[in-house]
Amino acid sequence: MDALMRLDHRSPEEVKAVIRFAQGDPFWRTNILSVEKLRKQYDQLNAKRRQRASSNDPNRFTAVWSSFNIPPRLAEASFDAYQPTSSEQEKALAKCQAFADTGLANVQEGKGLFLQGPVGTGKSHLVVAILRSILENNLQQFGKPVNGEALAGEPIYEGMHCLTVSVVDLLGIIRESFSADNLKAPARRLLHRARADALVILDDIGAEKPSDWVEEQLYALIDLRYRMQRSTIFTTNCTLKQLESQIGSWVVSRIFEMCEGVKVEGRDWRKQSLFNNSVADADYPINN
Repeated sequence: MDALMRLDHRSPEEVKAVIRFAQGDPFWRTNILSVEKLRKQYDQLNAKRRQRASSNDPNRFTAVWSSFNIPPRLAEASFDAYQPTSSEQEKALAKCQAFADTGLANVQEGKGLFLQGPVGTGKSHLVVAILRSILENNLQQFGKPVNGEALAGEPIYEGMHCLTVSVVDLLGIIRESFSADNLKAPARRLLHRARADALVILDDIGAEKPSDWVEEQLYALIDLRYRMQRSTIFTTNCTLKQLESQIGSWVVSRIFEMCEGVKVEGRDWRKQSLFNNSVADADYPINN
């Protein structure tokens, strides 16, 4: 592998993917038995690997979707399943659908959305629905990250990567990894994806306990994605003034430059569902 990377200038990720392809293919497994043969046949192997990866694989959607880190409760979220209960939510739905309709171009151009509104108005549902729509309409453009634990012969799905992560969870695992050796590698992988994936959803920004360390971590992450023009979608329950207090005006300024705002107003659907609309309207006023 050293010769492939140092002399042939191949990336480590690509070399690993080519080796896995060769090991999983009945023909190439018996013919590529040395580094010399691998180097000689590398271009042909890589071309065949890419061709196979882009073929019409019925498992591709499931494999790629599973790599997005969608919370199980939202795994079936879609635009069809979103039920707006106010004109503001109807407008938010329309904005999210419009973003998804041109989603591939938006991702490639580093455009994002900022969904803001009170708890329980379906912001997380909407952003997952955006992901689903973009993936369904551009499946061959998206792939699944390969980690070191992949089995020989396991399909390789190349393409852009996407990640959904709660900001509280992201900061939590980074903080815990300082004192837990078993979390250092997972924290590095998660942070790398939050920095590098083509499209990242940072859910519930502003819900974390404010501190200088939190502000520093968020600024470093968001500023990197801003500078590299990587598409980012944010959700928050905070007002803009609250958000500035929570994460700092510099971070909020970056978000404004990266994103189009989407206001998601309305009632908390969880409360409505719990009481099955049996509580008087006055008990749950609409947040403005």
